[in-house]
Formats: sequence, structure tokens, C-alpha cells
Amino acid sequence: VGDRGVILHFDGREWSVQSSVTEATLRAIWGSGPNDIYAVGSGDTILRSDGTAWRAITPSVNGINMGLSSIWGSGSEDVYIGGVGAELFHFDGTLWTRRSFEGHADIIAIWGSGPNDIYLVTARDSQLHHNDGTSWTEQSPGVRVTLNAIWGSGPDDVFIVGDRGTILHRGP
Repeated sequence: VGDRGVILHFDGREWSVQSSVTEATLRAIWGSGPNDIYAVGSGDTILRSDGTAWRAITPSVNGINMGLSSIWGSGSEDVYIGGVGAELFHFDGTLWTRRSFEGHADIIAIWGSGPNDIYLVTARDSQLHHNDGTSWTEQSPGVRVTLNAIWGSGPDDVFIVGDRGTILHRGP
């Protein structure tokens, strides 16, 4: 994903540009499978692909009007988006709802191993939050640098990267 709504697709052999329905800068992409893919970006841009075509989504909740920078889900009926102003929204397969979150900085990245193990990285130095399916708690990653992204292969194998070449790993 990128500038002016550009979406690239790799078919196993080569990259191709897919038609997009926006000129917005796209910042993050996530999918539950090849026929259920989301992209989010500047303004209130949310796109969804059924594997054939991209279409714009109009969320069913007021307030998604900021730059969106992150998306993650555990499945097509459990999708989170975050962005400017510590705003967090959840899609349950039918409706988008605003989720309470105690952070006070822009949400940079979201990742989880499942619906009861979700992490948020925010723009404030070293701010990492975890949700256990019930509530959000702040966790200290042990460094004082801006964190930029999070990804893992499971709950015991999580990577976080940040400024100044920072790479953090929780796992074996």
C-alpha cells in the first residue's frame, strides 16, 4: 500500500498494481484471507477487497475521521483499526464501534495472536499496551525510543521495532 491509493499485489511470480477507489495515502493492510482484505489510510479511508475488487467502506460509527495508520484482526468478524488521537475502533462483522482505550497518543501499530492477546504501539516513547480480552494495560518494553511496528508468529514470539535500530523480541 502507499501514496495516492496505490495497492500492489504479488501473485507468487510478479508484482502488479491493483485498481484502487481512493487517492488517499494508504498506511496499513491486513486480511483474514485472499477474499477478505482491508487497507486503511489518511482521513477516514477504509477499503475492503473481496479478492476481485476494492471498495470504500463507510463505517457505521461517527468519529472515524482521522488519519488511520494501523489495522489488525483475528478474523473477518474481529477487526481493529487505530490512528490519530488514540482512537481505536472495532468491527464485529456487522458494525464498527468505538473502543475505550486509556492511551493518549496516536496508535501506530496493532497486532495480536488472537482476540484475547492484542498489542498496541502508540506514538509516545516506549508506549506499549496489551489487551487480554477484558481490559487494556500499559506494558514497559524496557527502552525509551519511539516504537514503530509490532508483529509476531504467536503469543510467545513477538517482535517490536523502533527508532535508532531498536529490535525487541519476546520469545524463546
